Formats: sequence, structure tokens, C-alpha cells
Amino acid sequence: WVAMRVPDGSISAFANGIRIRQFPLDDPENCLFAPDVIDFAVEQGYWDPAAGEPFDFAAAYDAATVQSRRYTATRVWSIFRRAAPSRADEFDPAYHRGDPQAQPYPLWIEPDEKLSVGDVMALMRDHYEGTPYDMTTGVDAGPVGTPNRWRPMAWEVDGEKYSWERPISTQQTGFSFVSQSRSWLP
Repeated sequence: WVAMRVPDGSISAFANGIRIRQFPLDDPENCLFAPDVIDFAVEQGYWDPAAGEPFDFAAAYDAATVQSRRYTATRVWSIFRRAAPSRADEFDPAYHRGDPQAQPYPLWIEPDEKLSVGDVMALMRDHYEGTPYDMTTGVDAGPVGTPNRWRPMAWEVDGEKYSWERPISTQQTGFSFVSQSRSWLP
């Protein structure tokens, strides 16, 4: 495991996938990790230090596939593009569409404006409205215009594989909550 402090004034988004990649080994104020996080990866064959590449936690413990990026990184992309529209061009959709040459999204960003509780609740209701992946219009609108997709999310027809987008807001979410912490409360 690895845990990193998100800087004040910044936000991060995690969507069922590891997002921490390289991390500092000598900054306990901002980064904590299991003492054997790297040794265990070497022992299990998840990372080879002789390869000359720095240790990448996400690559070692949760190597991305085209499908896993589509289900996880698309949600991160959507939160970041909505929280920082002035930087939307920096969050290349090629990454969440599985392009192996595309750069991963940053672990955190500074939103364009301070987010209210209502803003965060709106982010959690996202179905990619207004993007090429919008699940509320066209063929993607589903039965009676609903963006909800029941399982299975992927299927095959005549040897071709297809899948629905995996939105932030989905009927299969077990629970979701938005919390506001205040330093003057316990």
C-alpha cells in the first residue's frame, strides 16, 4: 500500500484503480507506504529493478489494460475536466481510451475555483454529459433515455467486443457520500 497527501487546495479522483505511480521514499510527512512495498513487488515478479525503470506502484500492482483504463480513467478524466475546465486540454482522452503512448492523468489538480459541497455532489452525478461519451443522448441513451447500464457492461457480437461506458453515477453503486471536514469540529 501507498498513501500520499493531496496538497491543500487540490483534488484527486480514484475510480476503482490504483493511481499512485512513482512516490517519494523519504517524505513521511506527505507519503506513507508499506515497508516491503517494493521488495514484495520484486519477489513476486511485478517489477524488475534491473530493467532500469523507476518503481511504478500502479504498474506493479494494477497494470492497466485498455478496458480497465476505460472503466477507471474515464471517470478521473471527467472529474478533472469539470473541476478545471481551463486545463481540460491537458487531460488527453487518448489515455482513458487505452493509447499506450498517452500520458496518465496527474494524481491531483487544483480546481479552477473552490468547490462547494453542491459542486462535488454534481461531479458524482456525471454521465459524461456534453462529451463524445455522453450516455444521455443518441444510441448511448439506453432504454427510455436512461444512462443506466445493467451488467454485463461488455458483450460480444460476431466476434467483435463492445462495452458501455462506466460513468461516475451508476445504479450499481453500493453507496456514495460527500463529506465536508472542518478543522474546528471533532
